[in-house]
Amino acid sequence: MTGEIVRGKFVGVTQGPAMILEVKGEERSFPLSIDLSLDWIQSHMDTNVMVMLRDGQVVEVM
Repeated sequence: MTGEIVRGKFVGVTQGPAMILEVKGEERSFPLSIDLSLDWIQSHMDTNVMVMLRDGQVVEVM
């Protein structure tokens, strides 16, 4: 199973849960298969992050 790496500005997390990233000027939603702490979410808002996707779901934040 191969993964896809996506880089973008972390905009937030929505119910589902899903991670919202701004990629190339467009907001995209990616389902989360990992848990993110509230502290991590707060400290990474509006910063650039890189995530690993498998089957369209976030499996790792790098």
